[in-house]
Parts: sequence; structure tokens; C-alpha cells
Amino acid sequence: FKKCDTSSFCKRHRDRPEGATREIYSIAGRWEPIAGGGGWGADLAAVGESAPLRIELTPYGTEGVVRMRVDEPDHPRYVVPDVLVDDLAPSEFAHVDRTAKGRTVFITKNADVDVVVTHAPFRVALR
Repeated sequence: FKKCDTSSFCKRHRDRPEGATREIYSIAGRWEPIAGGGGWGADLAAVGESAPLRIELTPYGTEGVVRMRVDEPDHPRYVVPDVLVDDLAPSEFAHVDRTAKGRTVFITKNADVDVVVTHAPFRVALR
């Protein structure tokens, strides 16, 4: 089992300057569809950092299951294949609403589940 001391991703992103809040990340640019799948991706930038992280949201099935992944393009993380149950295949969002200023709403195929992403400061909420 890895701990932060043995994970380079954790070590690079865990420490914050004294007095810094957790609200240092924001979506840089726009959410865009990921080629070859139903997911969407965007750059996640930290204040004072030159290399943004990459965030991806991918819906699965029709039940409202959504996977969120954060990665570093310069240091890709190992991805464990096939960790979801067999009957959950990647799908598409029913609708993506980018009309509200400062947030994007991802509407799943389950009418009871939406993912609301606030761009600055970065926040994710399920409703």
C-alpha cells in the first residue's frame, strides 16, 4: 500500500505554503469532449504553478455513475485496467450545460444525478 512519502504525485501536490487554503485550483479554459469516448476533460491549474493538471469526467452506464480522474500530463499515473464491475461500460452524458458563468453542469442519463463543477475555486458537487 502506498503512502504519500512513496507517491511522487502526492509529494508534488500535498504541500502548501503556510496559510494557503484548499481553494488554490481552478479550471483553466473550457471543458472539451474527450476523443473516442463520452467523457469530458479540462486543465486544472493551481495558483503559481506553470504545469496544469488534467481532469477528466467519464459517465458509466445509465445509473448516474461518474468517474473523476486527475492526472499530470508530464508524469502520467499508472491506471489499473478494468476495476469497475463488468456491466458498467463508458457512456455519454445526456447533456453538458456550459451556459452558466463560472460553472459547468454534466447531466447524466439518470435524471436524479448531475455533476456540477465550479471553475474558480475548483469544486465538484453531485446533486
